[in-house]
Amino acid sequence: MLARSNTAPLSDLQLRGGSLDVPSQTVAGDLMNESIGALHRAFALTPSEARLAFHLVTGETLRSAAAELHISYETARTQLKSVFSKTGTSRQAELVGLIVTAFPAFLKVGAVFS
Repeated sequence: MLARSNTAPLSDLQLRGGSLDVPSQTVAGDLMNESIGALHRAFALTPSEARLAFHLVTGETLRSAAAELHISYETARTQLKSVFSKTGTSRQAELVGLIVTAFPAFLKVGAVFS
């Protein structure tokens, strides 16, 4: 474990813009978690379904999203069918369009992950 000379909690340093260099993965992870939470709340998706939908919005294929999420392709297909049902969509492009229309900021978040 690395010792820090400043005793303020890491989150305080990040919020105040302290001298600690914040890894881009931390910022990207925060954006991803906020986005997944928004999908979960807006469409009543399970956390797993929301993660999958998020990966699809960022431009990943279903197969690559499954690999990234460490789930089988068949599990991803099952989750996607449930996402389609809950969002009233029937194609990935339609789903992405719905999410981007509902959350225009996802276009910016997607750029971080592409």
